[in-house]
Amino acid sequence: MLSLTKKISLLMVAVLMVGAVANAQEKKWDKYPYPEPKEEEYKEYVPEKRKDQQDKFLDNKYTHPAKPKHKTEIGLDLGSLYVNGDVHPDGKVLGLLPGYGLGLHIRRSLGYLFSIRLSGMGGTAFGQNWEPNFGFDEESTRNPALTGNIGIDEQPSIYEEFNDDPTPNYSSRVPNEDGTFGNGYVYYNYRTRIREITASGIINLNNIQFHKRRNWVGANLYFGFGGMVYNTKMNQLDENNNDYNDLYKEVIEGADQGVWENRKELLRELKDGMDNTYESQAEIHTDDIFGLLGDKWNFVPTVHGGMGLSFKLSPQINLGIDSKITLTRDDLLDGQRYQEGGAVSRDFDTFQFTSANLNINLGGDKSIEPLWWMSPLDYAYSELRNISNIEIPPPYELKDADGDGVPDEFDDEPGTLEGCPVNTRGVALDSDGDGVIDCEDKQPFTAYDLVGEVDKDGVAEREIVMPECNCPEPIAPPAPCDWFLPMIHFDLDKDNLKPEFYPHLHHVATAMKACPEMNIAVVGHTDTRADDEYNNKLSCRRAQAAIDYLVSNYGIDRYRFTKSFQGETSNLVKDANKDGEHYLNRRVEFLTGAAAANYYDLGPCPGEDGNVDPNSGISSDSYYGTGGNSIFIDK
Repeated sequence: MLSLTKKISLLMVAVLMVGAVANAQEKKWDKYPYPEPKEEEYKEYVPEKRKDQQDKFLDNKYTHPAKPKHKTEIGLDLGSLYVNGDVHPDGKVLGLLPGYGLGLHIRRSLGYLFSIRLSGMGGTAFGQNWEPNFGFDEESTRNPALTGNIGIDEQPSIYEEFNDDPTPNYSSRVPNEDGTFGNGYVYYNYRTRIREITASGIINLNNIQFHKRRNWVGANLYFGFGGMVYNTKMNQLDENNNDYNDLYKEVIEGADQGVWENRKELLRELKDGMDNTYESQAEIHTDDIFGLLGDKWNFVPTVHGGMGLSFKLSPQINLGIDSKITLTRDDLLDGQRYQEGGAVSRDFDTFQFTSANLNINLGGDKSIEPLWWMSPLDYAYSELRNISNIEIPPPYELKDADGDGVPDEFDDEPGTLEGCPVNTRGVALDSDGDGVIDCEDKQPFTAYDLVGEVDKDGVAEREIVMPECNCPEPIAPPAPCDWFLPMIHFDLDKDNLKPEFYPHLHHVATAMKACPEMNIAVVGHTDTRADDEYNNKLSCRRAQAAIDYLVSNYGIDRYRFTKSFQGETSNLVKDANKDGEHYLNRRVEFLTGAAAANYYDLGPCPGEDGNVDPNSGISSDSYYGTGGNSIFIDK
């Protein structure tokens, strides 16, 4: 058999499936009753404080239309109230439901996805155990509400103040006034009245899909907090104010206890022998009691969560079903907190309110439905739809009848002769202004003083005499082999050539091939971040790499190069401290003419054969540039 909670959950799932099908059906009679955001009438639906935004939107100065005025939902809630505690619920309402509740709520949208709801609910829940309980009569955890108002250490309690009738006594340890004792067991029951006020935040799940202009079924999840007061009473005395010890003894001696299949028979026997008065106060928290309508109530703060469905009948009315579970830090909603053996039960009590709702939307005539029924992308989709429906005309064909390259619409001379050059307005050119167009002018550049003397072919009839030129002697061109050659640069601590400088080396090779007699000096340099000896070696290798590339790739004779190196002694940027400045100093220069004459070939790089030959004619100053430098690390 399914529990009541499972039955309610299955009902909610079934309603959700029906709602999904209903929402999928197109409502042909539902015409969209509101103006489009681009219509002037839409401004009547916009609050005064947002009309400036709407004006800017209509003037194409703002991208989004203003949010319209929207209605507020007021609802009536009626449903089943069920306490989940230590005592089984009892289907006393209509022979099925364990309780009932009636509530009111007001809901207001904060946007298309989120809304808030204030709710009030009052209800009553019932419970009845079909198994006997013994834990109430333990010495250390005695429940005075069931032991004749006698508590721990045989001290009187306060329950006489709450009961008009005697406090029931089912204890086998505490005697009655006549000296008799109870059975020592009891069948728990309760009637709990609850009054609750809550605030909920609701997430609208339908607007996440964005596939309809308006929803006809609304699905939502919600969570929130609140407060409640409750009063729990028991039916433990008959109409003559006598306890049910004899009834309980008959029941416990009858059908087997604790057998699930016997529960209906046991409950029937109990109910047949009991009245329906609920006259006795159940165990209550004594530290926060206050009076309300003649009874004593406890206050409890709560948190809750739930889910709901709504079915729109019209733009003003919708029906809903809602299931809310409320959590408390209280274990006396059912009037019982002790297990067998006297231990306090492990969990706090909760209650569930599953209700049907009748909801009405209230608001002015110039306001739309609550936003959870509307699509937030309505305007965007309508704009996309309008764009897709625009018929784009075929491309306009520009004609050029005379083929002069100027379209007929802009051609001031549409019949230009074929092949004649024209200006931007399509008029045939007459460069010398003699009245004969260039394509027919045998002398198209007639001197300006002869323009009026040309024949029909545009030729001047008198001889043109050019004056003698008293010009200076022509200046001799520069020596063809006095080239300025580019330099190349290197990465930090590297002597390999960078591909980006291959064009520079090609230029050097081109110059050397154009001037076979030209020799060049190839001088390597470093920055200052190493000691002198290391930088001399590195600058020599850089010069050698450039020479090897030119010899191997362009076939330049090796003897035409003078290899030299100066380490860090001849920097372009003095006192360099930035990466870009150091980069300029890491270079190889190619020198010609007088600049190259100052250098001697320094032979193998230092360290290649151990030492530099002192008889090679290379001085130590030439080998090391200017001599010593300070020591840095070139990386």
